[in-house]
Amino acid sequence: MSDNKKTFIDKVKALLSENKSEKFADFKDKEGRIFRADALEKGNTIQEMAEDGKLVDVENGEYEFADNNVKITVDSSSITELVEIENSEMDDQTTQEFIDTKLEDGTMVRIDRIEEGGTVLIVDDAGETEPAPAGDHILEDGTVLTVGEGGVIESIKEPEADDSADEEMEDEKFEAKLEKWFTSKLESEVFTEFVKEISETMEKANSVISKFDEMEKENKELKEKFKKFSKEASAESVTSDKINFAEASREDKLKFLSRR
Repeated sequence: MSDNKKTFIDKVKALLSENKSEKFADFKDKEGRIFRADALEKGNTIQEMAEDGKLVDVENGEYEFADNNVKITVDSSSITELVEIENSEMDDQTTQEFIDTKLEDGTMVRIDRIEEGGTVLIVDDAGETEPAPAGDHILEDGTVLTVGEGGVIESIKEPEADDSADEEMEDEKFEAKLEKWFTSKLESEVFTEFVKEISETMEKANSVISKFDEMEKENKELKEKFKKFSKEASAESVTSDKINFAEASREDKLKFLSRR
């Protein structure tokens, strides 16, 4: 075998060996971006995987990897610094939440957790915060937070159950039920009485109408009698206008003459 052929074969073997041993790993930072490097170690090259799957240079800056508990500094796509981060610190940075609520006087407060060791902050109208002053602070629900220096909660007192309020509520429910029952009963009795009164009124009206009918009938009979009487009186009057002086007595003659 010639020296040229041997040299070419050695080069091919070397390339194959180099490619075979080269390994990469993908890492996801807390923002969800994917990076590729052989390891998250100082001095290693690191690249970012774009949305289309292509590898691009990483912008200079700091990046945190929660799964690996490290923070790296990148310069010219090279890891220049690497700092390990404790789990508690990572949790505080990624999952810390606050509760916004009000005190009984209407003051807005922000609390990281309602337990001893939690922090109470006063929130002003501009949204700025400052530690609550030392002392007792009563929340809207009646919970009393005793706060020390720096707004740190030293003790918590839950609101006492108000038995009188429960009793008052029960009394109100009972009164409401009683009022409902009484109203329905009253409405029922009133309606029944109303119907009864209407019936009695109708009976009275019918009785009055019957009496009017009788009176009208009697009036009609009276009119007929008066009409008949008038005719008889008129006939008698006409008859009495004539007298036979020859046969009439002296008294009849005088009566006749007196009507003239």
